[in-house]
Amino acid sequence: MPTDPNILHMLGIVQYQRGEYETALEWPGRAIEAESGQAAPHSNLALILQKLRRFDEALASCDRALALKPAYPEALVNRGNALHALQRHEDALASYDRALAMRPDYAEVFYNRGATMAEMGRYEEALSSYDRALTIRPDYPDALLNRGGALYALNRFDEAAPGCRTFTGRPRTPIASKPRRRRQPRHSRGSSCARRAAWGSGAAPPARSAQARHRGAPTIRNRTRGRHRR
Repeated sequence: MPTDPNILHMLGIVQYQRGEYETALEWPGRAIEAESGQAAPHSNLALILQKLRRFDEALASCDRALALKPAYPEALVNRGNALHALQRHEDALASYDRALAMRPDYAEVFYNRGATMAEMGRYEEALSSYDRALTIRPDYPDALLNRGGALYALNRFDEAAPGCRTFTGRPRTPIASKPRRRRQPRHSRGSSCARRAAWGSGAAPPARSAQARHRGAPTIRNRTRGRHRR
């Protein structure tokens, strides 16, 4: 059994990416036991717990990550996604806004924010958030689709049609941030490509149906409830 926290963390990442969530759950915990002062394993543990629909525990893991590293936008996004799943929408928006204060070019967070606004019936504000996401990332199909959904809900059908030809009436769920791998000490880091791989590639992929998804910090797509999609 390995004892290095980096290896333990990576084992969890691999199993997460394979969709083996029950098995993946063990490894961030072991990494935390081996070295308790790192925030990333707590945030990544939250991603796994969300996949298992254990949202209260996921929220607690995000809070532990943020206690260790307050300026951690990915953990704030994951926290927002857990709150969204718990139907605590105002609290979710507050977490997303804190993440955006740190990373104002975070398109996925504007997307998640829009998805939450849409679920609350605040379609004008949702539309504004989707527009911000598309300003940052014009080739963002989920944001374009959900933008069409918001326009549709506002009875602006002619404007909705181009981006929402297959819209079914509900936005997608928020996208979860991708898991973050803990950085190794400089003298032992691997290649830059390996470092960028950190727990897959971040925010959960955009929803493929007309429902909104909530995206989390890095890029692994974590679908929380209320698929308004990420």
